[in-house]
Amino acid sequence: MATAKKSTRKASTTGRSAASAKRASSRAPAKPPVSLIVRMYRNPAGKILLILAAILLIIGVDFLVTLNHFERFFIVLGIEWIIATLVGWILFVFRDRIKNGN
Repeated sequence: MATAKKSTRKASTTGRSAASAKRASSRAPAKPPVSLIVRMYRNPAGKILLILAAILLIIGVDFLVTLNHFERFFIVLGIEWIIATLVGWILFVFRDRIKNGN
């Protein structure tokens, strides 16, 4: 009778060799996907396009709210303009103070 040949090599307990573990860890992490709006905002022409789209959206919502009564429309638009200007000035002052270290 023939006897089976016995192997002297020990079986790996993890199932992976050291070379494959080293190869897997050397990969660079994948970057998360960036949305279209973020990519547009990073481009100067995209910023202009996004600002125009926001202005048109605000004007459209104002028309819907005022039901095409132009007197009310211009009052609401004027109030929004004043609020946006005040918020812009406040943000400018805070950024200027942070920049100058006060």
